Amino acid sequence: MKVLVGLSGGVDSSVAAALLREAGHDVTAFTLLLGHADPDGVHRCCRPSDVRDARAVAARLGIPHYVWDYQELFQQKVETPFLRGYAAGITPNPCGMCNRDVRFGAVLDRAIRLGYDALSTGHYARAWAGGLYRGLDRQKDQSYFLSRIPASSISRLVFPLAHLTKPRVRQIAADMGLPSAEKPESQEICFVSGRTSDFLAARLGETPGEIVDAAGRTLGRHSGIHQFTPGQRRGIGISGSEPLHVTALDAGTNRVTVGPRRSVFRDRVRLVECSRLLPPDDPWPETFGAQFRYRAVPAPARIAASSGNEMDLILTEPAFAPAPGQIAALYDGDRVIASGLIAA
Repeated sequence: MKVLVGLSGGVDSSVAAALLREAGHDVTAFTLLLGHADPDGVHRCCRPSDVRDARAVAARLGIPHYVWDYQELFQQKVETPFLRGYAAGITPNPCGMCNRDVRFGAVLDRAIRLGYDALSTGHYARAWAGGLYRGLDRQKDQSYFLSRIPASSISRLVFPLAHLTKPRVRQIAADMGLPSAEKPESQEICFVSGRTSDFLAARLGETPGEIVDAAGRTLGRHSGIHQFTPGQRRGIGISGSEPLHVTALDAGTNRVTVGPRRSVFRDRVRLVECSRLLPPDDPWPETFGAQFRYRAVPAPARIAASSGNEMDLILTEPAFAPAPGQIAALYDGDRVIASGLIAA
């Protein structure tokens, strides 16, 4: 099989490429240039050192390697919506946007045009018989971030690490003598250097407003709603008789509402931009798991109403602070059956 594999220079993608090569596939590697340089001239995403590491791995494996510049598309589809989302009081998921529109969108289209049979990455997930499933290593499972990929694309994907744990991946890299065997994990948001709050403050500035309680009483002031997300407890800057959490953000009034922890749980969640991953003829399960954060335990759920690409869920166990803008991945066991964006 002719496979195009993403090679970031890290240990996961390196082992994915090595396993494909070892299995006898015709493998070509690529590295993406994504985030733009900071004012100091440093690329936080796909740094020059990462490109050098990827080239070294490709050379060790004896496979062709190319560097493709997708910075403009990344800015259009990921960075700009990320900033706009926070300015509007929602909490966007940049990995989900990148996977849908860049890595498994534009790049997959390019792979097909170039005659490749499949696109592969070092994600911990499983693509099988046209379905997307969790990876074996539950601590590293990335099916949540991949759930925004269109169903029509999944049959073209190969995830060689599906049945491996992270320690096993590092051992394989060491045994093969790959240069990335001991390379540290990458940071959570690839194009953000340092704290996300500092990154947002530098780009969105200050927009002072009120911090209020559920009754609308002013408790304090804030420097911008982009510094907050539902469920947040640290960094609010005010105290009460019990710990306070962010319960809501209102971009129209520029208000942050806070309350006790019990007030952030929700038993109903509305989703928009829903995408079904189950085949049209497969029956929809009466109950399923709804995962609202990476590594969160899915909440048992059922559909209360649906129309077009919108869906209202009822949760049998209230979930902690589903954040508007974040991904809701719906599971039937280990299989991803749909995803959407949390609206309320």
